[in-house]
Amino acid sequence: MLFRSHKEFLSDSMKTVVETPQGFNEFKEFVSNKFFLGEVKFSYIGYDVRNNWDTYCVLINDVIIGFTNGIFPDVEVSYKWTGRFIGNLSNR
Repeated sequence: MLFRSHKEFLSDSMKTVVETPQGFNEFKEFVSNKFFLGEVKFSYIGYDVRNNWDTYCVLINDVIIGFTNGIFPDVEVSYKWTGRFIGNLSNR
């Protein structure tokens, strides 16, 4: 599964693509170290023809920190938009 940080432009966001850790607990640790601690959730966005991803939004405490092209098995996914954008958080 791939992860990309939230950026203002898709082209900038795609420059941050990395392979995610294999397990959900490892993924939570990965994003917490990169951004901040909190509850990690996924919200389904939909298929994006620009990058050929079935896109899921990654949120920490309901703040969007990035996107994945998949989800982990047995992880609850919201299919209703619940997040909020608060700017570029990936400069930490």
